Amino acid sequence: MDFLEDYTMDPDYKLRTSMGMQASAKAERGGSVISPIIQGNTLTNLTINISGSLNQNVGEERALKIDHTLLKEVKSHHKSMLLRKFEHVTECVARNGERRLLKDLFTEVLMTQDEMEEPFSSLDSSNAEVPKDLERVHTVQRGDIFKAGSRQKRIRTVLTTGIAGIGKTMSVQKFIFDWASGVSSQEFDFVCVFPLRELSLVRKEVSFQELLWQYYPHLRRCENLLSEDSVHFLFIFDGLDESKHTLDFFKCPPFQEERKATTVDVLLTNIIRGDLFPGASVWITSRWSAACQTTVGFMDRITEIQGFDDQGKEEYFQKKCQDEAVADKIIAHIKSHRCLYHMCNMPSFCWVLASVFGHTLQWDSSTHVPRVLTEIYTEYLLILLTTQRQKYQDGVGLSQFSLMESNRDAILSLGRLAFEHLERGDVVFYEWDLRRYHISFDSPSFYTGVCKEIFLQDTLSLHGSVYSFIHLTLQEYFAALYVFACQRNSRRNVLKRRKGVFGHLGSPPSLLDVLTSGLKRSIKNRNGHLDMFIRFLLGLCTKHNQNLLGGLFLESEHYSDTIQQITHYIKGLIQKDIHPEGCINLFHCLNELNDHSLVEELKTALDSGRLSKDVLQPCQYSALAFMFQMSQGEVDDLNLRLLRIREDGVLRMLPIAKYYRSVRLYQCCLTSRSCADLSRLLISEHSRLTELDLSWNILLDAGVKLLCSGLTHPICKLRKLWLRHCGLTQVSCEVLAGVLTTTSSLRELDLAWNPIQDHGLKLLCVGLTHPSCQLQKLWLMSCHLTADCGAALASCLRESQPGLRDLCLGRNEQLGDKGVRSLSAGLRSPHCHLERLWLHCCGLTAACCKDLAAALSVEQSSLKMLALSINYLGDAGLTALWPGLQSPHCKLEELGSAPCRLEACSLTSESCETLASTISACHSRLRFLDLGVNALKDTGVALLCAGLKSPNCKVQKLILKGCGLTSKSCESVASAIHSAPLELSELNLQGNEMTDVAVESLISALKKPGSRLCNIILLGAQVSWALKGELISVLAELRQSGRDVTVQLDYKTTL
Repeated sequence: MDFLEDYTMDPDYKLRTSMGMQASAKAERGGSVISPIIQGNTLTNLTINISGSLNQNVGEERALKIDHTLLKEVKSHHKSMLLRKFEHVTECVARNGERRLLKDLFTEVLMTQDEMEEPFSSLDSSNAEVPKDLERVHTVQRGDIFKAGSRQKRIRTVLTTGIAGIGKTMSVQKFIFDWASGVSSQEFDFVCVFPLRELSLVRKEVSFQELLWQYYPHLRRCENLLSEDSVHFLFIFDGLDESKHTLDFFKCPPFQEERKATTVDVLLTNIIRGDLFPGASVWITSRWSAACQTTVGFMDRITEIQGFDDQGKEEYFQKKCQDEAVADKIIAHIKSHRCLYHMCNMPSFCWVLASVFGHTLQWDSSTHVPRVLTEIYTEYLLILLTTQRQKYQDGVGLSQFSLMESNRDAILSLGRLAFEHLERGDVVFYEWDLRRYHISFDSPSFYTGVCKEIFLQDTLSLHGSVYSFIHLTLQEYFAALYVFACQRNSRRNVLKRRKGVFGHLGSPPSLLDVLTSGLKRSIKNRNGHLDMFIRFLLGLCTKHNQNLLGGLFLESEHYSDTIQQITHYIKGLIQKDIHPEGCINLFHCLNELNDHSLVEELKTALDSGRLSKDVLQPCQYSALAFMFQMSQGEVDDLNLRLLRIREDGVLRMLPIAKYYRSVRLYQCCLTSRSCADLSRLLISEHSRLTELDLSWNILLDAGVKLLCSGLTHPICKLRKLWLRHCGLTQVSCEVLAGVLTTTSSLRELDLAWNPIQDHGLKLLCVGLTHPSCQLQKLWLMSCHLTADCGAALASCLRESQPGLRDLCLGRNEQLGDKGVRSLSAGLRSPHCHLERLWLHCCGLTAACCKDLAAALSVEQSSLKMLALSINYLGDAGLTALWPGLQSPHCKLEELGSAPCRLEACSLTSESCETLASTISACHSRLRFLDLGVNALKDTGVALLCAGLKSPNCKVQKLILKGCGLTSKSCESVASAIHSAPLELSELNLQGNEMTDVAVESLISALKKPGSRLCNIILLGAQVSWALKGELISVLAELRQSGRDVTVQLDYKTTL
């Protein structure tokens, strides 16, 4: 134990702590808490130990240096110890003797994986639903994070990130419990956990073996455990963001001696880097703010804890409450307040809400249900005090006033600690801090009954303990309580820094002075450091909170006039040019004061439709953002285009965009100056944004450069980006290529209607062929491409891994036959994974169809959709394409889009015989056939119907609009339906000369038993009133029998 210094004897340490703790202080927000004791972003009592390293020559078998029986005993003892330690969860407000089992309370959190390694390995390429699956976030199970994919030899290092309170530490704890139970991860012989906030206290040089033994003395029985080659260890370093040790992976010298003393930072760096214990596995948890110092190059896998999904939120409350009716009430109440519902992805916040609402919602409807945060936390404090009274003072009941009065000094001491540390940016404190504020856990009191429930306490096996609040909002609440009580009880304004010796002279400050001081400090701080604090401070003024906290104050006062004055003051601040985040927080402050007048005015304008016509003031945009943030429901799509909001309004509403998965900002008059704010949005730790539509804005290349600084950040989750018609050139393509070469999450990119030209595409291809590129969908419609780009695209299809799935090249008239010939070489590659290809309006003729046919015929062909509309293919082109359509390897089919669009391709009746042969082939997969705007005539449809009658035909949707048809074609279709059980369900005959005869034929087809026809479009048909009446009657009978059938005769009439 001599390698730790006694910090209580170091007078300079407090100064160093106050100056150097801020980065680590934020770490507390990284705490993952699901219950009061199972807590924090640091593994508090989760000591699992045992370590060891494999020799680099892992395949060479060696004899054990440790007796096998002894090793088995140590392992068994270690697992038993872990099971005892983590079998139960001690709840914050549990009654005497109540201890919940971890397995009964634990709720899974969503863990996603940065798909650096084979995101498609688990997908079946023959599955028609693959594209749909690829759009979902790739999740990973907690027990599988060290399992390598088929293209990886080994996963040695894993980094798990996430914001504060999101569930990182709880996930680690459950992993350990499952390992000790023998449920999962049995490939590890021993697991060793080191909370990094504890290791921050180790200042002297120490060997890793000595450090291990100080944490886990029982491992001394196996003295050579660390050097045993055949034992596999997992080292878990929990809370990198709370570590004060600097890890420099490039300058730190190699170190390979486990028994030689050195500094802790050298030990950590070499273990993570693999110089020390290369055979051991390493798991690191951290917030992103500190994770950046862990170079991605040393990580084999990066995962992120995203907290509870919607199902997890409900499951947690059901497990926590145990009473299903109460859980349902809690869930319904939280869903009615969007802001609360969004915060519930954090397990720590769910725990507070469950404790509060579990007590308030189980009573009758007349009980006041907390609605705003200050009320919630005040109710929570009362619950803790009541529970503490029942546990430690024989259950003697006291009124709310008496409870507060009897604990006044203790609450204010705790509040002072919270406030003074919050001012310094510290959220971590030590035992000497507790002594300074007269806080002691030695005897049953407020501190043992309350503080131990709201503190994370990391008890060192060495010297002292490290403490923090269970979540930063609790520290902010107690800090506000202290500031408020100082004004009430001693007429002091602790927020106002005194200047000079006589700063204390003059009249005592009023509550209004204190509140305005707090608001000024909050507004000046753009990082939101005091936002929650000022909301709590203002919320404490309300009558309800004053009634609950009455015993905390020496005398009673009413603040109706003060509330009115501060409300007026806040509204005046809102009218000023305050940064968007600060302005939105002011609306939250008004909400805490129960003033909704500005929002109600805006709601009235929104409901009347006047909002989309008026030019809004900046404060009205902030009010609109607040209104969306607090709205009910679970909408994930924010579409500001519907409100006709311009650039200034968009910028003021961006702070709430992080709460949505999809944000649509097309045609919002955005310029490049918006892109810096958008980039900051993408790298926000709290952002849920995965889809961003910026189409039809004047972003230009300068804007895209700014945007890409966010896209390349590791924390960015964006998967879909639409930049259609944004005035981009080849300069943007070079920058976007750089994004694709990083471990970007981007999966879909739309650059349509931008003049990037061939050179821009070639620059983009550099990123597309990079091993890190994960792009699946690329839209390049109307990008001024020519035949010269065909070879570059072919190279992309051959070389990109895992490769594009969707490629749109439509409306590039200069692409031509030459470009498609070059492109087809890539389509024939066995490495090509393209499934959808748009080539409409590309100036194609029959000359390129032979190459396309060859691409469809190769065994590895994955192409399922081919759009060739508005080209000059003619009958000769379809004839040339026919061998590919006939090939048993052809996979063209319907996947929600038109798989074989041949609209306006100059086809005649001659092509119909070829098509009939194609759709009647035994291996045909065509389900959708668009032959519109081709001169097929009735003779062509008659030939086509011969193929429809085939039992092999799978066509479900047939478009024949504008093909020069008459009622005779309807007779042919009806005859086909009568003669065979067709799969045809939709028939479009729009723009043809149809009369009553056509309708009569179709009525007979509809009435045929087994007919699947359910949607007929006859726009432009000349139908008599009498026949319309008969048609209505037939449709009514069919619907009564269970068939949903519609017939559209014109744009206004759908029967």
